[in-house]
Amino acid sequence: MNTKKLFLATTLAVVATGANAATVSRVDVSGNRRMDAESVRILSDVNIGDTVGEARANQIAKKLQESGYFSKINVRMSGNVLKIDVVEAPTVNMVTVEGNDEIST
Repeated sequence: MNTKKLFLATTLAVVATGANAATVSRVDVSGNRRMDAESVRILSDVNIGDTVGEARANQIAKKLQESGYFSKINVRMSGNVLKIDVVEAPTVNMVTVEGNDEIST
């Protein structure tokens, strides 16, 4: 009896996990300013025709986070469109040197 319950629970978990997966027909990138959308797509390591569910979306977000280019990432499927929303990490725009007596600045 317990074996049947375990089998049923496992089957439902597998079906529920696969239910959210979809085949990517397009990748939309938003929030990018300095980096072009194609570069974000390449960093995400996802291609048209890939199947993306919740676990794969989390892997994509982790991969983008590890690149160091983004401070915030949201990856989700909307139908067959993979939507990647990013906020780029700030860059250094000024360096101030103090105590420099040797070189004129």
